[in-house]
Amino acid sequence: MDNREDIYYHYCTLEALESILDSKTLWLCDLTESNDAQEVYRAYVPLWNDVKAKLMESDIDKQLLKQQIEYLDSTFHLQRITDIPYGCCFCKEKDEVQYWKEYGNELKGVSIGFELRKIKGLKKQYPKASADITNAIGYENVIYDVCELTDEMYQICYEALKLWGGRAWLMVILPTFKMYASFIKNPSFKSEKETRIVFLPDENFNNSLDNLKKKATDKGNVYELGWLNDGVSALRTITLGTECNATEEDVRGLLRSMGLNMDIEITRSQCSYRKRR
Repeated sequence: MDNREDIYYHYCTLEALESILDSKTLWLCDLTESNDAQEVYRAYVPLWNDVKAKLMESDIDKQLLKQQIEYLDSTFHLQRITDIPYGCCFCKEKDEVQYWKEYGNELKGVSIGFELRKIKGLKKQYPKASADITNAIGYENVIYDVCELTDEMYQICYEALKLWGGRAWLMVILPTFKMYASFIKNPSFKSEKETRIVFLPDENFNNSLDNLKKKATDKGNVYELGWLNDGVSALRTITLGTECNATEEDVRGLLRSMGLNMDIEITRSQCSYRKRR
């Protein structure tokens, strides 16, 4: 029986649906190229600046703090440019107007429901830098309000500096910021209520996932994450936009031609959005 609490919806064009069904994969793309121009930046600049200000008012040794801030300022600047996270975006709602407008080809596309916990190697977690690849991939909700996170990050940094001294930036602070950086978005996007799969690639993993492969495309590298593994499929629903030219019968035929089972819920969107003249 499906766990509806763990079904998330990926909005895309009809052509993208065909590609997803054919390849049996989801593309994890460079998140810094998303529709939020402040991806990653918001963790390494505004959030870090707020945490820095609180640390400078604390009882941490000022010479130690100055050194650690210099290391982190320099490293965070590079992180934003060179250490790129890859991801795929979802919504908890299968019929959400904002997603239809932004990602669903203005209701000509589809929303595809996946039970994410059924994808091999994927857990509900914030991914982190690790030698174990299963720790470097996960899915979680996007964070729009960082006020509480600022206090949490300050406490983490404070305790790390007390415990690790001059190694705090490397042992705790940098990995923690990196863990959250892929999930912090500008609060003006909060109506999207986004959940995302994020992968943090590394050249030094000591293991691998056979359903996660790097792929070169004309738009740069992506990572293909297989959602059909050992006969277990994460695909649960397909919702057709109100302006989508395909019918339920068309989609059933497509599923059949791709060798997929027919036990997929197919519905038509109830969204009544239209462009005003």
